[in-house]
Amino acid sequence: MIFHRNLYNEDIRKITKILDEIEDNPIKNFKTTETAKSIEELMKHKPLCQKIKRVKDFLLFKKIFENAQGHDQLARFNDADAKLEELKALFKEKSSNIGEIFKNEKYRDIFKNIKEDISKKSNIKSKEFITQMIDYFNIKEKKNIEEKK
Repeated sequence: MIFHRNLYNEDIRKITKILDEIEDNPIKNFKTTETAKSIEELMKHKPLCQKIKRVKDFLLFKKIFENAQGHDQLARFNDADAKLEELKALFKEKSSNIGEIFKNEKYRDIFKNIKEDISKKSNIKSKEFITQMIDYFNIKEKKNIEEKK
């Protein structure tokens, strides 16, 4: 629902219906072929759901998504995901100079926007963002962690 509401509206409705039924009905009602087929059909979305779960709370991804190009939510999501992967490659390649990445023309405005947002919020949000960046980009060097802060 976060990034693909329009595209998967009907599937989201089906998932909600199944979850409601699971909550309200006894388990024995679900040992039917129809239920198994429904659940199997919905499982085709698992890879996309895992991808979304990985970035749904990631402030950097949200900011990239806000500025992503595309004619619909799927295209914008794919554009944002590609840019995040580019950034991941940059962090791996230039791990000794993270400041260079923050100043990169392609990403400078995004990082500036994040910095402005975080400065208006509590220190907890700032620490949360730093932790997200360290975890997502697998940053190990203390120098780079300090640069982020």
